[in-house]
Amino acid sequence: MAATIGTNIELATDYLLESGTSMAAPHIAGIAALVKGAHPEWSPSAIRSAMMTTANPLDNTQKPIRKSEDNKPATSLDMGAGHVDPNRALDPGLIYDTTPQDYVNLLCSLNFTEEQFKTIARSSANHNCSNPSSDINYPSFITFFSPEGNFTFLEQKFRRTVTNVGSAAAKYRVKVKAPRNSKISVSPQTLVFKKKNQKLSYSLTIRYKDDAKQEVQSGSITWVEENGNHTVRSPIVISPEIETCAVLSKDELEALKIGLLKLTQHTPPSFLSSILPLVCVQLPVLAKMWSLVFLTLASGPNRQFQR
Repeated sequence: MAATIGTNIELATDYLLESGTSMAAPHIAGIAALVKGAHPEWSPSAIRSAMMTTANPLDNTQKPIRKSEDNKPATSLDMGAGHVDPNRALDPGLIYDTTPQDYVNLLCSLNFTEEQFKTIARSSANHNCSNPSSDINYPSFITFFSPEGNFTFLEQKFRRTVTNVGSAAAKYRVKVKAPRNSKISVSPQTLVFKKKNQKLSYSLTIRYKDDAKQEVQSGSITWVEENGNHTVRSPIVISPEIETCAVLSKDELEALKIGLLKLTQHTPPSFLSSILPLVCVQLPVLAKMWSLVFLTLASGPNRQFQR
């Protein structure tokens, strides 16, 4: 019998499939709480790492996950690390952990002013910028090529540190799936942990060139435990650079700037040069919506947003 709402509305199924951040967020939050309950000593970044590196990039037929709009294979920019697996996330084998200072080093590498830095860090404390670095210890990798397409080989290097959270000593070997038009080298190719909670580092180099189709290319590296108990996968993405705020018209971009300045009155105008790329590239739909709201407010009878 089909499910019903009230007495006169029949549903075709008892279930509804929804896709998007609003549906994923509560599920991820619940799984994060589950992992935190099992490992109360883990940091937020350790929990994030456990969920990402144990996620499955395949669907329930063991084929690559596809995009709903065109049925093409999804890249990591479409689906993230994959379909989260709560049981595996409780026992990931290795984790990529980060400290508050790692995030300070990242902010330092962006050349923010002191005021901008404190606004983003939400702290008035003095910070140590002696070791600025944009290469944070994150369980994924991304690099960009110019959309102009000169088809020359480029190279980018990364360094990562993993912590053995397995039950005892362990040995891992790396397995590489390179994105199209690229070569991936990892050193060392074997990690030998002598005890639990030991940390070891490795470097990864991506040598790649522009894609003629201007398409995002995905790959991965996976650390495979010698006895097969754990596999620790990290996505690799090679993407064309995206023009900042290309989704907005000139008037919409101006309205977005003015509106953001009004909402962040304690930051200088130069703050926009740092925050706009993040808003427009990572949240293009939201940027479009905000710009239209601000544009409406600026032209309405109360004219709440003006220069």
